[in-house]
Amino acid sequence: MLRLLPVVAVSLWFGGCSQPKTETKKSVARQAETEANDIARFLAGVPGRADGPFRDLEPAAAWRRHKESFDRMWGVFEEKRLPAMRAFQEKELSGAGFSGDFVLYPFGGPDVLTVTTLFPKARNYVLIGLEPPGTLPSREDVLAADLERQLPRMEQTLDSLLRRSFFITASMDKELRGQITDGLLQVMLVQLARRGYTVLSHDRVTLNDAGELVARTGTVRRNRGVRIEAQGAKGEVARFVYLAANLNNKWLEENEPLRKFVARAGQPAAFFKSTSYMPHKREFSVLRDLILAHCRAVVQDDSGIPYKYVDRGKWDVRLYGEYKQPYGSFRYLVQKDLRKAYEAGAAPLGFRIGYGFGRVPSGLQVFVKKGPGRI
Repeated sequence: MLRLLPVVAVSLWFGGCSQPKTETKKSVARQAETEANDIARFLAGVPGRADGPFRDLEPAAAWRRHKESFDRMWGVFEEKRLPAMRAFQEKELSGAGFSGDFVLYPFGGPDVLTVTTLFPKARNYVLIGLEPPGTLPSREDVLAADLERQLPRMEQTLDSLLRRSFFITASMDKELRGQITDGLLQVMLVQLARRGYTVLSHDRVTLNDAGELVARTGTVRRNRGVRIEAQGAKGEVARFVYLAANLNNKWLEENEPLRKFVARAGQPAAFFKSTSYMPHKREFSVLRDLILAHCRAVVQDDSGIPYKYVDRGKWDVRLYGEYKQPYGSFRYLVQKDLRKAYEAGAAPLGFRIGYGFGRVPSGLQVFVKKGPGRI
């Protein structure tokens, strides 16, 4: 078994060489008027600033239809699903184990929406997937695009997340590798704009040998990433990092920078949802061990870490919703011990999440590490 790295709490790790200094309101306001924020709002169907580079395109019929369609989609989510998710977070995910500022979301792809809803007080979010991080289009790129065709595609990309709570892997593999965008950046920006964030900056990042986040230059073979800094509606500043990395044993054993990155994070919370049941497989044992060793809390649907690997002597366990068996082609991965635990008693969940949305019951498991080490 791969030797786990020691935990080293480092206050400056996330910002690379240095953590951004506290800024005045005036400097934050100047930063807010960035190209990334302008593009985020335009692609999200949110009106931009009066002197912004896309304001003259907003009267176009294609953009107005895009705005109306996105307003409807987002409105249904905010009315039907968001209130229950927020209520659950406030009641169940705000105590011991959830006061830290770092959340790790393996297999999360570009799903900013769910992780910020369930962990709204975090200030550092790291999402990991296989898709490329992508780039920011210029105004010239937007002007050259067929908006009648491209803007509805952005809606289609986010439709599954808003309605079903997850991205469809096969569709994302095509859409975010050139069919709609060249990666996840634009999809993340759109969600942030719709969530009321103002994008302050974005940059290309990777990990150095010490597991520190650093600027990405030239050709990088692994851990290609992007970092977004954004300000929420209440003035809080959060950082969102997406890293393209393969998490199976073969690649993770060789990826010491990523393992060091997790070990340096200072007991983050971890979130698993709609993972294609990767953590259930033998070839993802290194990831399971890494999370259980270094995280203070884990929130997951049944596609996360199998129940049998969670030592109840070391973790407080809380179950929510219902669990019978995985949906569809994943039925063979039924966890009899988890089903027995649910039959013994589980609290209500109040919203649907994960695979089989609307066809099988939804459930979440919350594990919080026991003892003085939890935050």
